[in-house]
Amino acid sequence: MGATAASDLAPLLSVLMRTQHRRPATLEEALLSLAAQSCDDFELLLLAHDVSEDGIRELQALVDAYPPSFVDRVRIVPVHGGGRARPLNVGIREALGRYIVILDDDDVALSHWVAEFQKAAALHPTGVLRGLVAQQEVAPVLWHGTTPGYDVVGRPRCPWQQTFDVIEHFTENHSPTGGWAVPRHVFRERSLQFDESLPVLEDWDVLMQAVLTIGVSSIDQIIVLARLWRTGDSSTLLRSEVEWHRARSVVLARLDADSLALPPGSATRLHIMGFQAQEATTRIADLTDELSAARSELQQSEAARRDTEGQLLAERRKIAEIWSSRSWKLSKPLRGVGRLSRRYRRPPPDGS
Repeated sequence: MGATAASDLAPLLSVLMRTQHRRPATLEEALLSLAAQSCDDFELLLLAHDVSEDGIRELQALVDAYPPSFVDRVRIVPVHGGGRARPLNVGIREALGRYIVILDDDDVALSHWVAEFQKAAALHPTGVLRGLVAQQEVAPVLWHGTTPGYDVVGRPRCPWQQTFDVIEHFTENHSPTGGWAVPRHVFRERSLQFDESLPVLEDWDVLMQAVLTIGVSSIDQIIVLARLWRTGDSSTLLRSEVEWHRARSVVLARLDADSLALPPGSATRLHIMGFQAQEATTRIADLTDELSAARSELQQSEAARRDTEGQLLAERRKIAEIWSSRSWKLSKPLRGVGRLSRRYRRPPPDGS
């Protein structure tokens, strides 16, 4: 609506925002954060995933409430069927910007979000652009008894690495969506797309393929606030550990199938990590042996304790039998005489 296909007038960013129109409060805040950007070099594709016609009209009314300068840069794109990745692939085909970036409908883009991408693109125009994302825990509640909203239950924090580390990203994704942008030509020229068979991790999959192909430039600024839902219908909570494990295996298998172009210094990093892993394996083996020896010693001590308790019980039984015997009872007077005789045989206290 507000962008043109001419390459010289193409916006810097095509912002892909998936929504099922289930969280109108956070969606409104996400839109407000985009409308308040210090740099407006972007278009927004609002990808309405399986949203009814009434819902589409509500989305349009929500967008139309903003100033024309923002409304003209927004396109509502209905998407039907498929999973989490389907709207993203539709958005890529519809996008006009030089970079593709994903902003969830419960994220807040800080006012310098677009501006930081713009500065990074000017300095490093050929690679992925990656900034920092802060997270804040929230819990779903009803506002005024009817409107789906949220309560803040934790302070914002940024647990991710400041500088992109490709080696660390093989074990865990340290770059949530909203914090990175991929040149659009990479999707077209390399047939890169989001894997619609993945229930989760479709973003990590694309990010790693892009980074290993064209490299990455880090932005050392927090540029997005992402909400981490404690309860509700977020993918983190709805998907089982088995689904996460399977998706991770698919992504790693795809990376295994390609030759990897790693950045300078990676050989030393991999060597150190391999050495550390070997040390850890050796230490685990040593601890396992120590644990086995300790268990054996404990079992021996337990057996000795049981033997001692058995012997003690046998002695107690013998004593009890003696005390209850007829001869012990008959000899009681003699034991009394013996005690008296021992008492009188003691020397006097003064030794005389």
